[in-house]
Amino acid sequence: MHLVRLIQHVMVGVRRRWWWAMIWGLSAAGFCMDVYADQDPVLNKADQLLLGHQAKAAYEVLQPLEDERAGQLDYDYLLGLAALESGHSSEAAFAFERCLAEDPRNGPCRVQMARTHLALGEKGSARHELMIIRQSAPPPAVAQMVTTYLGDLDTVQKQHQRGVEGYVAMGSGYDTNANLATHDTQIAIPLFDNTLLPLSSAGQRQESGFVQSMAGISGHYRWGPAWTWLADADVADRDYLKHSTLNYRYDDMNLGGAYQHGVSQFSLKMQRQDYDLNNQIFRTLQGSMAQYQYSFSDTNEASAYLQESILHYPTDSSFNVDRRTLGAAWSAVASIPGAPVFFVGADAGHEYASSGGNSYNGDQFWGGRMGLTWFLSDVLAITSSYVAEHRHYDAQNPVFMTTRQDLQWDASFGVIYNLGHGFSVRPTYAYTNNSSNVVINRYSRAVSSLDLRYDM
Repeated sequence: MHLVRLIQHVMVGVRRRWWWAMIWGLSAAGFCMDVYADQDPVLNKADQLLLGHQAKAAYEVLQPLEDERAGQLDYDYLLGLAALESGHSSEAAFAFERCLAEDPRNGPCRVQMARTHLALGEKGSARHELMIIRQSAPPPAVAQMVTTYLGDLDTVQKQHQRGVEGYVAMGSGYDTNANLATHDTQIAIPLFDNTLLPLSSAGQRQESGFVQSMAGISGHYRWGPAWTWLADADVADRDYLKHSTLNYRYDDMNLGGAYQHGVSQFSLKMQRQDYDLNNQIFRTLQGSMAQYQYSFSDTNEASAYLQESILHYPTDSSFNVDRRTLGAAWSAVASIPGAPVFFVGADAGHEYASSGGNSYNGDQFWGGRMGLTWFLSDVLAITSSYVAEHRHYDAQNPVFMTTRQDLQWDASFGVIYNLGHGFSVRPTYAYTNNSSNVVINRYSRAVSSLDLRYDM
């Protein structure tokens, strides 16, 4: 923020001085920017509002005219400045890009483009713009600003050698099927000539309100120009108000490293997860994941990964499996207002039953996923995701006398409302449906929650 304010301070002092344009050798269009603004009532009004530190009002004057006036140098410059000062950084980038496409030597526009890159967290692009300004022999005030800014960027880069981030959250919600039970109250058992047997109350759907808490921490340490050590951990706890035997807690830990070579990154992580149910260890997972990531640009990347895991159930070893997963994903930032981030992915794999006599608990699976995060404003974002997975089990279930096949899909929708100072409110709704040819494995579930989160 200090860097942004520094540039803003210098720009206010020189934006109306024609000698800056003359010394810097700007094009005629750039030189006449303020003259034209004085002759245009709309641009003159926006210009006066900006000088009066009323960027939001200036943005509201200019933005409705974008379809009509986009591509006009003076309009794009003022729109970009108003958008940047009022918190619409992505829209500012589009406006300044149009400005520079029309006049690449436009100094004021390039300075504001550097500010915009900084606001978007694109430090490499900000450095590139500032180096162009430095090479254009700017006036002393601007040259000093660029030198200071580049020095501060170097300091930030050194600080990024190591970093730690974390969050804590707590909230409450309602779960319509906490034990993932079938809708039926009795089921036919093929092993016993399809005799109908009633399900106990514990085997039927259990719905309840709950309270929950979550926390996480992640860190990195850059070791040389290409190597980075990575570590992260998450913990979550949910307590049901009606059915305490379904209370759960999980701990998830990852430790590894990454190697960067140009636009490619190779990473390897060791993984460990413990899942406790009713204060007893229900399942443990340990394994590793290797991933290759390729960046087409700062906002467009693809990845492929291989994951090997061992799942162990201490209370019932017949469910123990070794899992192998191969997957790929692609994510990008769309060049539209709000800069939505979306991803798509697909994976396939096999779970091998650890005990040969229980091969009916092993399965082959494949599926896909997609998701979206859209920043509607500086304080409001929406998130959504959709996941589908098909599972074909390896052998016939001895009780239900058929080879199980499942199709599960999950959909979720959430809102993130930033309260400021790291706090946010996050309502979420998630729905799961699992269809199966084994009746006891058919279920649906809806979970709604409201959490207060603090990011550090």
